[in-house]
Amino acid sequence: MLYDVIIIGGGPVGSTAATLLARQGHKVIVFEKAKFPRDHVGESLLPFCYGMFQDLEILEEMKRRFSRKPGVQFTSVDNTTQSIWCFGHVIHDESFLSFHVLRSEFDEMLLNLAREKGVDAREEHLVTKIERDAENNIIAHYRNKSETGQVKGRFLIDASGQDCFLPSRNKTKVPYEGMNRAAFACHWKGIKFDEALNEGLIQIVYIGGEKKGWIWMIPLGSDRLSVGVALDAEYVKKKRNELAEKNVSNWQEQLYLDELFQT
Repeated sequence: MLYDVIIIGGGPVGSTAATLLARQGHKVIVFEKAKFPRDHVGESLLPFCYGMFQDLEILEEMKRRFSRKPGVQFTSVDNTTQSIWCFGHVIHDESFLSFHVLRSEFDEMLLNLAREKGVDAREEHLVTKIERDAENNIIAHYRNKSETGQVKGRFLIDASGQDCFLPSRNKTKVPYEGMNRAAFACHWKGIKFDEALNEGLIQIVYIGGEKKGWIWMIPLGSDRLSVGVALDAEYVKKKRNELAEKNVSNWQEQLYLDELFQT
């Protein structure tokens, strides 16, 4: 079969593109290397997405399944200053109220929607190489747990996210100054929410200096809080080496806890 579009990556971008294309009658295949559901960072969405959820006809399901997000609270690391930004002050329709999502559920929901529209969505399929044939069609080589294979398509969409499939292989990946960071996150239960978290505000705590990062707190329900820390990659590398010298077995977990409780 010759597909109209081959998509690398079954996350929100890949699955949404697949759904929209399939709705227009195109034959689409999606290769996703992971098995869904799987955890992922990026749980707090913006009002800009509201119209897309309406177009995909999943808005009511979003309202049923996920918590709502009216804005964000920025806080200094010593909690002496803070600033609250509510979307409703500048967006005067129902889209001001955005969503916090469990990415494991959200991503699976979007990929299943693509399947419902006729997309050939293949999980645990890793694309290994892209080339063209004599007719200028795309050939995508893949492997899974039991086999290797290839498919042909007229067009290719790289929605591989941080993997940067095409830029990495074509050596065209361009670094952006100040964006070289690493993130560590975990979900916590049994947390007593303050007023801002109860209202659904994501909280961002700025941590400067050599860390050049921030801590986020996202209320994902009445008893689930996503807490993560984003840090400068060079700082993470230094701390990883220090923990290795101390023979810490799980350096990521230890670094995460150190940053939360030292801040």
